[in-house]
Amino acid sequence: MSTRTDRIRFALPLAVVVMIAAVVMIVSAIFGNAAPPIGQAPAPELIAVTTGNAGEVLLEWHIDPAPAGVTGWQYRYQVTPYQAEIKPDAAAWGRWTTVPGGAAARSHRVTGLALRFHYFEVRAVALRGRTGKAAATVQGSPAYVGADGIPQMLPGDIIEGGRTWRLHAGLTVVDVPAGTRLVGGRVALSDPGGRVVVSFSDLATGATQVVDTRRAEGVGRYPPDPSREAAQGRDVDAIFDQILASARLAAESQRRLHLTLLTPSANGGLSASPEAPSYRPGTPVTVTATPKYGYRLTAWGGDCFGTAASSATCTLTMDVDRTVSAIFGEHDPLSLIVVSDGSTDSLLIEWTGGPENVSKWQYRVKRHVNYSYGEWIDIPNSGAATRSHRLTGLGISSPYGYEVRPVVGTTPGAASDGASGRTQTPGKYPRLRPGTIAEGDGRTEWQVHALGFVITIPDGVRLEAGYGRQPAVGQAPVTVTLSPSGGSVSFSHEGHV
Repeated sequence: MSTRTDRIRFALPLAVVVMIAAVVMIVSAIFGNAAPPIGQAPAPELIAVTTGNAGEVLLEWHIDPAPAGVTGWQYRYQVTPYQAEIKPDAAAWGRWTTVPGGAAARSHRVTGLALRFHYFEVRAVALRGRTGKAAATVQGSPAYVGADGIPQMLPGDIIEGGRTWRLHAGLTVVDVPAGTRLVGGRVALSDPGGRVVVSFSDLATGATQVVDTRRAEGVGRYPPDPSREAAQGRDVDAIFDQILASARLAAESQRRLHLTLLTPSANGGLSASPEAPSYRPGTPVTVTATPKYGYRLTAWGGDCFGTAASSATCTLTMDVDRTVSAIFGEHDPLSLIVVSDGSTDSLLIEWTGGPENVSKWQYRVKRHVNYSYGEWIDIPNSGAATRSHRLTGLGISSPYGYEVRPVVGTTPGAASDGASGRTQTPGKYPRLRPGTIAEGDGRTEWQVHALGFVITIPDGVRLEAGYGRQPAVGQAPVTVTLSPSGGSVSFSHEGHV
């Protein structure tokens, strides 16, 4: 009897234990595992992201399961040891700082960081000041932002997408898609050509792209880590292709082309507008040839070959490196004539030759062969193309001598040889005196000097009278020669042609 009672005494507690265990299993199946106390919860997993903004790092953390009773989060940081020499007061860990957002917070932007490299930690906080385990220390760095406002992707940095980044140790600029995070890789010199290659990896999958930073070209790619869950269904090749395409586009826009100007002699020079050490592709550039006084442009060379020598400019599009040359030769000497149309108060001065880059022309006059020339006078509205000027208001039946000269910039050039002409006498036939150059209009009658007859010069025809003399007794008749365009017509004093 006593034996059975003992068995009952011990059997009841065992039954209770089994029932309690069953209830726990049912509750667990229905509601899941209970959150661990804050003191027993695992440390959060922390990353530090370089956002691209100066002085800023984004902290993000994850914890599973989340501890029970969490009311908020805290973070702290310190500088890395070798930067502690720069700022000794930052060598120790700073105080724990509360993260805004309470228990639900899983990220925080730390701003105002003055130095480059920092260590960060994050921990949970519960009621009555209880704290959880701190996350494993991670290194994070605010971006190094260049003068152009573009941040650099440096080795070890986790960088945020949705903006432009410059690859480390090169000029290559890439646009990283929004939602993509990359980890900056190492820099290496590769092959005898001196390539500088930089790698970066996709944070989610571990896939790696290698880039030649001087040529903005991909030179290698490594596949994702198949053990990572994110590697399934993520088209990292498309992401890398998009980044490389942006690098090529940026490289093209940043590519610089050079213009070389060659002048084989000291007789002139070339200048470019706009003038720059280098040019972006597609930039139009105008090259101007400027001969020195006494010389003219005779030929364009290089990429301006074929441009007429009469054109002082050549315009190029900078789509490749270009070279332009020019040849300068002596210009035709100034040759001045004075033309009369039979007027009593005007003469036309006309000249050929001279430099092509003339700013203006000047003339000066003397009233008689024995007089001195007056001051130089600007020819109104004259320029490089000017080759004639009509003088009016002159005295009747008066001889005049003239010279002309070019002015290049503010520097006057050498004067032409002198030329003379004479106004005519009112009420009489205009006379073809020796040395006179007359221009006909088809109506005006001219008296040939030293001969008594009159001729009419066709419209637009110019004649230059030669010298005649009265015949001596017993000698042959003396002739007067009129020269239109190099030919000649001779008249005798007897009126014979």
